[in-house]
Parts: sequence; C-alpha cells; structure tokens
Amino acid sequence: MSKPWRNELQRIAALLLTGIVVGVVVGNIATGLLITTTAYLGWHLYHVYRLVSWLREGKKFRLTETGSIWGEVFEHIYRLQQRNRKRKRDLRRLLKRFHKMTVALPDAIVELAPGSDEIEWWNDAAARFLGFTYPRDSERSAYQ
Repeated sequence: MSKPWRNELQRIAALLLTGIVVGVVVGNIATGLLITTTAYLGWHLYHVYRLVSWLREGKKFRLTETGSIWGEVFEHIYRLQQRNRKRKRDLRRLLKRFHKMTVALPDAIVELAPGSDEIEWWNDAAARFLGFTYPRDSERSAYQ
C-alpha cells in the first residue's frame, strides 16, 4: 500500500476517534461521528473543487498537494496530460514531415480533416491538377 493511502487510513482512524471523543463530550456519539464525517466530506469536496479548477484552468493553475490520496490523483492526471502533450507534439512533427515529403510528389495529394470530408491540406500538384487555391478551397467539402 502506498504512503498516501496509509496516510488516508490514518486520517480516517483519527477522525473516527475524534468523532467518538466529540460524541462523548456532547453526550451523543452519533452526533460526534456526524460532525467529523461532515468535516471529512467537506475536505474531499474541497479537493474535488480544486481538481475541477485545475482541469479547467490548465497550465495557469499550480497544484501543490502532496502526501494525500488527492496528491496522487493530481500527479497521475498531470502525468497523463504531459504524455498527451508529448504525443501531440510528436504527431505535429510527423505531420510536418509528411507535408514536406508529399510536396515533392508529382501526384495530387489531398488531406481531409479527420472524420470529415473537409479539405485540410493539398500539395502543389493538387493545386495544379485540381485547381485548388488557398484560402478559397480550405475547409470546403471534397465532394463539391
């Protein structure tokens, strides 16, 4: 079991003990447990709010949460975001290389937008043979 999860179990045990003590003081253990459970729920809701804010704000919002299960969640999401950004950079680089290679081909090459019939890019041969001009033909349907 990872340290954040051990810390969380210790936090829960401490809250239960605190709830019992508060319950004994006020004369009703259920009330004490309800108070501490509500505080624990509030703590989690606060972190859910921070997570949503972080995802909405992107790079502008800096997270410093460490040592809790929320820190682990934030860290895993951050790593996924970093991997996704790297993949996008790699794909952009690959697409640029593809464009450089196809510009020199004598055949007409037309690239359509993913999942669409909209023209996204074409090489010089396509411009000559098919009469494409920029920006007139950019994003128009390939079937017009």
